[in-house]
Amino acid sequence: MKRVPLRISPSVGVGLDLGSACVHAGWVDGRGEERCISLARRAPDEPYSVDEMADIAGVLWRHGAPGSAAEVAIPKSLLSHAPMDLPPAESGAPVDEIARAQLARAARPASAALGDGGGEPVSTTSFELAIWSPEGAVGHQRSRAVGVVCAHADAEPLLDGLAAAGIEATALRPSAWALAQAVADGGPIRCVLDAGWSNASFVAAADGQVLFERPLKSLGFRRVVAAVQERARLSAGLARWVSTVGRRQDRSLAAAVSASIQPFGIKAADEARASLAFVRRCWPDRFEPKLWIAGGGGDDEEYLDWMSAQLDVEVVPLREGKAASSAAAALGLARHAAGLLKAAGAATEVAA
Repeated sequence: MKRVPLRISPSVGVGLDLGSACVHAGWVDGRGEERCISLARRAPDEPYSVDEMADIAGVLWRHGAPGSAAEVAIPKSLLSHAPMDLPPAESGAPVDEIARAQLARAARPASAALGDGGGEPVSTTSFELAIWSPEGAVGHQRSRAVGVVCAHADAEPLLDGLAAAGIEATALRPSAWALAQAVADGGPIRCVLDAGWSNASFVAAADGQVLFERPLKSLGFRRVVAAVQERARLSAGLARWVSTVGRRQDRSLAAAVSASIQPFGIKAADEARASLAFVRRCWPDRFEPKLWIAGGGGDDEEYLDWMSAQLDVEVVPLREGKAASSAAAALGLARHAAGLLKAAGAATEVAA
């Protein structure tokens, strides 16, 4: 796999979140001020092409993003998650080697995520691995980790496309890690529901470290758009527009969206409730009864209202100032790249 050097500027940083339906970019300039932009993709869910990367780079530079280096959130479609039993980090055991061996063995019969398939053995060096360890958890949960995997075969085309567009990827990060930076303030454990287009995930983090992540692949906002499309008999593009801006302009369209969001919100609340209960059991002394909503869900007032009505914790969007919740991961990466522990003032959204 092509290795990229880690270069962190002490004063500026750019974060790039390559989503399925939108691209979000955030940066911290030399004065410590934050900016962010969001771009709708012309072909949601499709792989990123070199031409699309070049368009993204052009928009970034036109809006004043500093330099050509960026920390990049890996598209979720390129990641796989696996629960693992691992010794605690403080045990001195070679946790990374043990985790890689477990994943390679598990992938051998059908190695779609880590290798070439066909039952061939999977090399323990053919993928990048991040481990979310439940540090400080009570009871037997201390040994239950989550491995997040990105195969080199998937990462290399992404890196090549970024490089061809003139973007130097100083690091590839899972979006959960990026969100952990967005809520890093030295306080209690933060629980974040990343309600994106293709899927959702529940993340528990503290001090910039992910303690727990639970993918919720059936809860992407594309399900709402699909339901609106069927209910109102619209094209896919029109249904997507109606589900966002359009419903504010037509009451009949708004009713179709509301009827689709309600069952979706109830299911999302059920999944969030179970995950919150898990975090409360594992970290009873550090649990905060609050759920932060990132991704497009944090920008949807009706979705936020439904979640608030269904849960017994405070529900708040993960955003500061005028920045959208959908840009939270990008801003988290930008703060890390700039060497900032937390935001140095409110972020401003830039019209793309």
